[in-house]
Amino acid sequence: MNSKRTGRVSLPIAKLTATLVLAITLTLTACEEKKKQDGTTASEPAATQEAAAEKPAENDGGGDTQGGCPNAVTGNGTLSCGGQTYKTVKIGKQVWMAENLNYETKEGSMCQEENLCKVFGRLYDWERARTVCPKGWHLPSNEDWQTLVDFAGGKEIAGKKLKAKEGWTSYRECMEYEDECDGECGCVEFREEESGNGTDDYGFQALPGGWCCGDTGYGDVSWSYYGYWWSSSKNGSSTYVSILSYRNDYIDVSNYQRGDRHSIRCIKD
Repeated sequence: MNSKRTGRVSLPIAKLTATLVLAITLTLTACEEKKKQDGTTASEPAATQEAAAEKPAENDGGGDTQGGCPNAVTGNGTLSCGGQTYKTVKIGKQVWMAENLNYETKEGSMCQEENLCKVFGRLYDWERARTVCPKGWHLPSNEDWQTLVDFAGGKEIAGKKLKAKEGWTSYRECMEYEDECDGECGCVEFREEESGNGTDDYGFQALPGGWCCGDTGYGDVSWSYYGYWWSSSKNGSSTYVSILSYRNDYIDVSNYQRGDRHSIRCIKD
């Protein structure tokens, strides 16, 4: 005789099934909590987790702890950070600060005269320069500088186009020296005085913040004569620096020790 299937589950089996479901649920919950504590989630593949661990920390603009000029706000032609507002300018496809950075850090920056630093900015060693640009901006590489120079017509004439219209020392070249003299010969006749200023064709307003110090403590600030700007690009134990002079229209690139103090122009990411 055929028996009828009622679809009911006997009480012992039902209790066993409920117990197993509860145990599995508790185990999965415990695993999820453990993964959260470890900083991972079940949805993240191992490769993604490893890549995140290897990714270097970004400059979050959180002030001197991270190095970045804090509270950065980029406006229309301006950048505000560290309680100051700077002009910015778009040159070609790049957006640059149009002023030298003047944010005081706990270490690695200097200002001999506050009134001058309001105009020419502060001077920084390279370690601080690497991290002091605010969030969304960075210290330009040698490539970034070269792109700017190329846009301005090449290194022979770019200096004139990038230098500010005022703030650079004037100079006079000697036309004729004394025929007979003891020690250094004096100049008999000078050329007409020439301005060290530029034409500032793009609004970059390069100003001569000078340089200072080095690892030996020796140096010359040279405000109004020379401008030296850090790059992020290394060359052995030294680092590339872009240089402008009051005496010519040339922009030069040279290597300087990382303990030196130079100006900073940040470029937008």
